[in-house]
Amino acid sequence: MRTDVKRRGWTISAEGNDLADRFLESVFFTGNGRMGARGYPAYRPIRRPLDAGLFLAGFYDRISDSTELTDFVNLPTPIWYQIRLNGRIPAIPSHLSRALDLRTGLLTFRYRLSIADDWVDVQEQRNSRAAGRWSFWPGSTTRAATALSQTIR
Repeated sequence: MRTDVKRRGWTISAEGNDLADRFLESVFFTGNGRMGARGYPAYRPIRRPLDAGLFLAGFYDRISDSTELTDFVNLPTPIWYQIRLNGRIPAIPSHLSRALDLRTGLLTFRYRLSIADDWVDVQEQRNSRAAGRWSFWPGSTTRAATALSQTIR
């Protein structure tokens, strides 16, 4: 049994270093009864359109041609962004913090992206309608901030 998910009041949280932890993506799923998204951070060095998607209630398909089992249809995800620090794509974060406020449906991620001596701290927030907001704090050099302002629109 996993013990990495913590509950405090109306908030569940988890700390870790796996950007694509499928269990945590399920636990931190957000939705509004009609549409929902797995609880994964929007930052991806490489897109994952087939397994990190958007789901609509009532849309199902068979898992494979050899079975009658069905599952939600995984729609293409609009929840994705990429950052370049001084023209290069940063590595996958070494530490990722997730928190979901169960009263408001606000999902928050915090992590650091880095390349060599350049880094940026990221806070990503998404509500139950998949509307997101990102905050960035550049690290060791102002060149990282310049790269962000040119890449993030």
